[in-house]
Amino acid sequence: MYGLAKLTSSAEDELDALRKLTAVAPLGESRILFARYQTLNDSLQSARNSAKSQFAVIRFESEKNKAENLLLQEDNSKKRLQILNQQVMLGGSVLVAGLIILVSILVYRRKKQEAEQRSRTAIREHQLKMSQRVHDTVANGLYRMMSEIEHHDNFEKEVLLDKIEELYERSRDISYDNTPSSGSAAAELDRILAAFATPKTKISAVGNQEELWKNIPPSFVKELEQVLQELLVNMKKHSEAQHVVLHFQHSGQLLEITYKDDGIGFPANFDKGNGLRSTENRILKIGGQVTFTSGTPEGAEIKIIVPILSQ
Repeated sequence: MYGLAKLTSSAEDELDALRKLTAVAPLGESRILFARYQTLNDSLQSARNSAKSQFAVIRFESEKNKAENLLLQEDNSKKRLQILNQQVMLGGSVLVAGLIILVSILVYRRKKQEAEQRSRTAIREHQLKMSQRVHDTVANGLYRMMSEIEHHDNFEKEVLLDKIEELYERSRDISYDNTPSSGSAAAELDRILAAFATPKTKISAVGNQEELWKNIPPSFVKELEQVLQELLVNMKKHSEAQHVVLHFQHSGQLLEITYKDDGIGFPANFDKGNGLRSTENRILKIGGQVTFTSGTPEGAEIKIIVPILSQ
């Protein structure tokens, strides 16, 4: 058995054989075998301890590597999450910046369009205002002058020249927006009515006193003068009236002006011409109201209501 163990180089078998031989061998040989047994046993024990130590080291290194790998994976996960957060923040910043730029562009364009629209509106309003003032100052002025000349046989040349010069000066003042005030409202209205009165057309006014115009703003008075002049021009051109009456009165905080004539009146569902539309727009501009109706049985009636500003 011992010989077989040595042949197979089996240290465990050899140690087992030595232990058994030591028990049965003679004393002298038993000591030699025991010494061999101890040496081999110590060698095996050292080998076992060494193997255990190596296994422990390997296991420690393995656990260490696992721990380091887990830490590395965790670190990589944190880095990936950080990179993802940075990308999200960058993308969000780019998106917000893009939206801000887009909104800024839209706001800029809108403000630019609004400014252009305001500019166009201002130009149109200025053109309309200038056109209206040219019409009021030149066209109606000329028509008024023609009416006076037509129905006054003894119209003096010097008076005509003075009126032409006055009209010329007023037309020059249009561009400077400084049409001179005529002073007394009642007196100016009397002059306007007198200019359109003819032997065939009698024009009378009731209630046109200075006290009536006391609390009426000058700008309102100017508009009303132009309105009444426009009505008289329209009457002269279209109505064939023989009698015209204008009635002025206060009604509470309102000024009421009623125009009546005995002409052909307004046809049913008539369309207002430029003159009557201008009249309507002027009254609306100063916060008033105007109504157009045909009289009974003939003629026309126009009622104008304008608020009075208390002082």
